[in-house]
Amino acid sequence: VTAGGEGEIVSGMAIMLKGENSRAVAERVAARIVEIRKTLPAGVTIEPFYDRTALVKRAIATVETNLLEGAALVIFVLLLLLGNWRGALLVATIIPLSMLFAAILMRIFNVSGNLMSLGALDFGLIVDGAVVMVENVVRRRAEAQHEKSHEAPERTILEACIEVARPVVFAVAIIGIVYLPILSLRGIEGKMFVPMALTVIFALLGSLLLSLTYVPAMLALILRGEVSEKESFLIRWAKQVYRPSLAFVMKFRSQVLAAAVTAVLISAIAFPYLGGEFIPRLDEGDILIEAILLPSVSLNQSMKLTTEVEKSLLAFPEVRQIVSKCGAPEVANDSMSLNQCDVFVMLKPIEPIAIFKT
Repeated sequence: VTAGGEGEIVSGMAIMLKGENSRAVAERVAARIVEIRKTLPAGVTIEPFYDRTALVKRAIATVETNLLEGAALVIFVLLLLLGNWRGALLVATIIPLSMLFAAILMRIFNVSGNLMSLGALDFGLIVDGAVVMVENVVRRRAEAQHEKSHEAPERTILEACIEVARPVVFAVAIIGIVYLPILSLRGIEGKMFVPMALTVIFALLGSLLLSLTYVPAMLALILRGEVSEKESFLIRWAKQVYRPSLAFVMKFRSQVLAAAVTAVLISAIAFPYLGGEFIPRLDEGDILIEAILLPSVSLNQSMKLTTEVEKSLLAFPEVRQIVSKCGAPEVANDSMSLNQCDVFVMLKPIEPIAIFKT
């Protein structure tokens, strides 16, 4: 093992037990290193060059950003399109409550929360049932007030919710059924995608239960006063665009159908030539270079070559630290010969580009 273009060092690796939490293990290892440093002789130091905690924190930050941005976008669209701010805010509360319900079931069934499982949540799907409930209740309450009905608001709300309860159950069930085949995956695919499917199913189940219980109860509280049903300007504009488009399609049905079938056939022809990539990309922030030398290379020559590689790479200002590992130790956790070297290139944090400089 060589480092920093300065020659050989001694390297150690902490092996994590199967099923352990990598973040917790890394934190315990860091705490032990602090204790060990106190007992080292003069001139000897321990400097971690690869800590998985940084990767875990980066993944968690990505998940947090995606969830917050997704929730904010859905809430903004709800306020923009529903036309009733009280109903929109009520629907928005389904998002954190469904997440809480999913987190509880994930804990019970030991489903890991990671970039795949949490990053795949679609808040638009989660609030569908609540949106239908709120829309129908607002419509029925507005009609009752327009007709000056003497029916109790609670009764109107109950009947409106019962009216759409069955369609809501079927709609959410159909979405959940789509994820059931994923649960049959095994091997690497199963480890990656089964937690994602379970998390989405848990969240959908939570949203369905909330739509059938929590939403009607809250509507009975927040829609007691005057209720007006009005379309937002976006809905009115969309109808102005949609109606002439629908009339055109209905007038030229054969031509539109032929164009759609042609598009499907063209996509079917191109389908075999398309690649498939389902694994999300994660920019870890570091680079691992594998150097393959001649099979006859000696250990000393390997060290000299990796040192030269380190000096060359350190010329780049983005590089923070470099460690090269050639071959394998006596207790080999990775079977590598002397002509195979892993070059760990640790990069500096990415800084935002300043557009305006003072």
